Amino acid sequence: MTREEAYKLLTGYITNKNLIKHSLAAEAAMKKIYKFIHKEDYSQKDEDIWGITGLLHDLDYEVSQKEDKLDKHGILLFEKDPNIIPEPMAHAIKSHNYKSTKVLPASKMDWAITCVDGLTGLIVSSALIHSDKKLGSIDINFVINRFNTPSFSRGVDREIIKLCEDKLSIDLREFISLTLSGMQEIASDLGL
Repeated sequence: MTREEAYKLLTGYITNKNLIKHSLAAEAAMKKIYKFIHKEDYSQKDEDIWGITGLLHDLDYEVSQKEDKLDKHGILLFEKDPNIIPEPMAHAIKSHNYKSTKVLPASKMDWAITCVDGLTGLIVSSALIHSDKKLGSIDINFVINRFNTPSFSRGVDREIIKLCEDKLSIDLREFISLTLSGMQEIASDLGL
């Protein structure tokens, strides 16, 4: 699956502009995380797979909402069409919401999308409370302060984000920095 095919699939299922932006943010973050983990064995093909996984991880979100099946978010489209997305992307997408889908993350890519999903939202929320509402105006310390404030973005499961340390061997601060950097590189696409 090419990036162009993935984007066409995404926009065929997702109409909410903010959800598309979230998908773009996850794609950018996943590429940064891949490059960090695979400095010694980098592959453009594998970076693309990680990016597409980020892009498509919420492909069934609007369908899940409309059908009142958010408990199946991550697996719903696969139940309708098992071949909609090829492996290993399919497993990562199914497992990113493992608490509901019961499909456990296994690979580093699975864990990366699981950990980064909520973090992209926390970073967007962090930018939106800054005076100019721009990603370029916030830094790692600004985001860490928001991360460490439980009342900020309450819906973000910080414990899942922190799994980056155990499952990916990436320090939390570094993981946030990689995600922020990836998102800053596409800030105009995100409207931030």
